[in-house]
Amino acid sequence: MRFRADFPPGGLEKALLQAGMEPDAWRELLRRSLLYRRSADAIATAGATVTPQEVEEAFRKERAPSTVPERIRVRQYLFDSAERAAAAREQLLAGRPAGREDGDASVEGVDLGFFRRDELPPELPAGVFDLPEGGVSEPVSGRA
Repeated sequence: MRFRADFPPGGLEKALLQAGMEPDAWRELLRRSLLYRRSADAIATAGATVTPQEVEEAFRKERAPSTVPERIRVRQYLFDSAERAAAAREQLLAGRPAGREDGDASVEGVDLGFFRRDELPPELPAGVFDLPEGGVSEPVSGRA
């Protein structure tokens, strides 16, 4: 019934027909899958005698700070002028969304993801690693 609730009336049957599967065959596969999960959970639970304190201790023992590379998350905003970029930087530093000069809409930044120092694209200043969490760098010209 939980799977059926994800579909409009008759939708599950239609999806099964489009996949070339009979409802009875689907029910049997679902039953086996559920039994497999329950069996695997029961076996894992019976063998698991680790306390949260033991997990924490093992983590602290095995974790070496040198194995975790320093990374930062970079978000990039693009503007058509240095003035607009500077104004948006001030808004971001004040905790407000970066907006256009007319103030009618926010400018969405592009999440570039996480970078290590050796992965940082050359057009980004190396000083971004020195920014505090949530910091905003000075505008960087995209012109070469």
